[in-house]
Amino acid sequence: MQTDNPAIARQFERFGPSYRWWATACGMLASMTMVLSSTIVNVSIPSIMGAFGIGQDLAQWASTAFLTTMVASQLLNSWTSRFIGPRNTCLMALGVFAAGAVLAAVSPSIEVLILGRIMQGFSAGLVQPLALATAVAVFPPERRGLAVGTVGMGIALAPTFGPLVGGVTIDLVTWRHVFIVPLPLVALSAIMALTFMPARNPLEKKPSFDWPGFILLCVALITLMAGIGNAQRWGWESAKFLLFMLIGILSAVLFVATQLRSKSPLLDPKLFLDARFASAVAVAFAFGLGNFATNYSIPLFTQTIQGYTATKAGLVLVPA
Repeated sequence: MQTDNPAIARQFERFGPSYRWWATACGMLASMTMVLSSTIVNVSIPSIMGAFGIGQDLAQWASTAFLTTMVASQLLNSWTSRFIGPRNTCLMALGVFAAGAVLAAVSPSIEVLILGRIMQGFSAGLVQPLALATAVAVFPPERRGLAVGTVGMGIALAPTFGPLVGGVTIDLVTWRHVFIVPLPLVALSAIMALTFMPARNPLEKKPSFDWPGFILLCVALITLMAGIGNAQRWGWESAKFLLFMLIGILSAVLFVATQLRSKSPLLDPKLFLDARFASAVAVAFAFGLGNFATNYSIPLFTQTIQGYTATKAGLVLVPA
């Protein structure tokens, strides 16, 4: 394959034409493992509530913290891939993910569990774009649609089986083991990444990083999600809720403003002026909203209201 990236060219020389599928499989496996972990915890929410003596409003952060951090760290992928290379980015993400899984599994409190989930979400955000970027980099233009579609299919399929895997694990052992189950796949992904992921492109200059923009994005996401997540407990008209929402909205506005002026933006807002891009984002948003909302709410409802076992609650989602 013709490429201007010497790191990728060396991999093709080593593995031949089949390399493109090995690299794509590596990225897809890592992504599927982490996306699986985004929903595998959902069936354990009732167990977490009982173990720590907390309500659903606090226990839901085991899922929300993962997803919120994942959103923020996705914008880091381009920078880390160019700064340390796709291989090191993937290995770093897998290492942080494994550490977060162990921390969540042995957590003595909900706060420690949430910290572990934040670490896992950070890793998931780095790996998902990396899988797609790798597929695009190793396939010729006329076959990139097939490659991206294959990766996307795996990423879309993984959340469906998360509740089922988590439910079976809870019924066979304990809720803490749902964080340990993905670790063999993490180890396999690390071995494949070490072998097939390309190193950093030596011809590419190391990019600068937009720290102000990233900090504003994190503040916006944290305050908005914390405000919405705790609104029922605080009250929708309480001063605390309104303060969090005000800080979140102002941070989001400032984030957009900094991105418009930045020479190396994390996200170029001008992309949304393209109708096709904006439409694709809207579809992805609607899909993600429905997918993750049902993967969270249905297991919780079936266990707490209908009295289902964790396995049966997870099984309910499989036909969808």
